[in-house]
Amino acid sequence: MGAILLLERSQHLERAIFVSPVRIREYVAGKAVSLGVIATVAALILQLSVDRSGLTVGYFCGVVFSEMIFSFFGLIVATKIRDLNQFVLATVPIELAGFVPVIFSISGIRQSVLAYYPTVICFHLIGGEKINGVQWLEVGALTLLLAVAAENSVRKLWYGCSGKKGER
Repeated sequence: MGAILLLERSQHLERAIFVSPVRIREYVAGKAVSLGVIATVAALILQLSVDRSGLTVGYFCGVVFSEMIFSFFGLIVATKIRDLNQFVLATVPIELAGFVPVIFSISGIRQSVLAYYPTVICFHLIGGEKINGVQWLEVGALTLLLAVAAENSVRKLWYGCSGKKGER
């Protein structure tokens, strides 16, 4: 999502979006939903090519939550930088923070603290494992928090155009 926002910024589309009737929340939601559909279709194709029995509600929830978490992080980062090189460098720590605990979990390091790490929870959902209510709440709350943070980041970016878009 960050690369898409950077492309829009390089083509000065934020000015066109600024004068359109679209609200910031709609813009962020539209980005998340469109990329979510692409991610879900890609995950579905991959899962069907391997094992059809793995297609569960938990699998789709894991894919959607993972997509949203990383997309919102990408959007937040993209609003704060200017070019693709900066974006790549800025997202490396986020990717490491997201993937290293999953790698630990895959390699058998199952610390109790990892069971409540959001990307590990998503990985377990994708793998067909059951998660408890606290884990569902944690992933849902993080996704909502990141959505609000992404909306605020876009609002600050659009304030740079004129200062009035944030009121919508």
